[in-house]
Amino acid sequence: MLWFQVIFFSIPNFLLGSGIGLLGLVLFHAYTQSTNLKEVLPIEIRFWILFTLVSLMVGMFVALDKVLMINSIITYLQFLILTFVIIYVSIVEKSVEFFVNTFIFLVIICAITTLFWGVDYGGGRITMSPTNNPNTLGLTMTIGVGFILYKLNIKELFSSILYLSCILMFIYIILFTGSRKSLLAVALLLVSWLLMISISQLKLLTIANKVKYTTLIIVLIILLSNVLYPLLQDSVLLTRLMAFFESGDSTREQMYREAFSIFANNPVFGVGFDQYRVISIFGTYSHSTYAEILANTGLLGAVLYFSPYFVLMKNYTIQWFNKKNNFITNQRYRVLFIMYGVLLFLGFGVIHIYDKTSILFLAILIAFYRVEVKKSKIIKNGGIYE
Repeated sequence: MLWFQVIFFSIPNFLLGSGIGLLGLVLFHAYTQSTNLKEVLPIEIRFWILFTLVSLMVGMFVALDKVLMINSIITYLQFLILTFVIIYVSIVEKSVEFFVNTFIFLVIICAITTLFWGVDYGGGRITMSPTNNPNTLGLTMTIGVGFILYKLNIKELFSSILYLSCILMFIYIILFTGSRKSLLAVALLLVSWLLMISISQLKLLTIANKVKYTTLIIVLIILLSNVLYPLLQDSVLLTRLMAFFESGDSTREQMYREAFSIFANNPVFGVGFDQYRVISIFGTYSHSTYAEILANTGLLGAVLYFSPYFVLMKNYTIQWFNKKNNFITNQRYRVLFIMYGVLLFLGFGVIHIYDKTSILFLAILIAFYRVEVKKSKIIKNGGIYE
């Protein structure tokens, strides 16, 4: 979905077919292992399933384009199936590493493809193919940087150098894409990691590892300032950033105003799933998760859709201050929480409910918490988590 079909050709109904296959295998495994599906169906997924059903029922009465509404809900339901599969497999495997590693591999392949075979999307912005929105590619690179920080272990110097190289390559590709929000997001991600994680972890390391850790941070700062900054000065991204800071983005502002006007006129139920594009004078989505959900599904849909966001906020806040977690687990909780904050920031310019990359990250975020909480409960009760 995120590379092959973008570069070569689209496979009709690939998401639907693979989703049915994945769900079938999971249900078969659950049946043969006598798994209680309620234990592997977290409250976040239950809220989103309820959101989907309510959106479908309400949409049948309020949506102007019911065919678009139904097709969009079916696509979102397929994303939910993928989310459930990721969570189920992670719980069974007792780890999210397969999905994290696979995502990093995907981002590396996308970065290399853009680096050597990238195409001009228009206005000097480079992306993987004529059909690949550079903002989507920039978001993929940003999540990739986050997962590299998730994997980073300063005690392993050689792997740290490789991970640092990946981060630099991903940021380099973001400069190619000209994606303003991706550059701001990755800057927020790195600064937050530096201030809230890297420095605080120094006291837990030996003298030798402290030296390596500090050296790595200094090298990262030097490379960012001396290698990437000159590239930024000559990039289309700087021009777009300067224009944004000087005059803002009037088109996006008008989209947001229109979305909130639609919400004000239809506050309870909205106008129907994915119907903003039907009603809007712009003929497209609103470019904001928050505006889109409110306009399309009203307060009812917003409560159902965003409730899992608050559940994740609560769960990760608790784990941030949990001193019983070991060094690696503590670091990974905090990196994922920072990535989650970045995702919320990106929600002002990206519609997560339509975006595959965002949904994949949310699935891994939910899965990691479930796996680690289950692990800690077993260990607390004197068991061995194998």
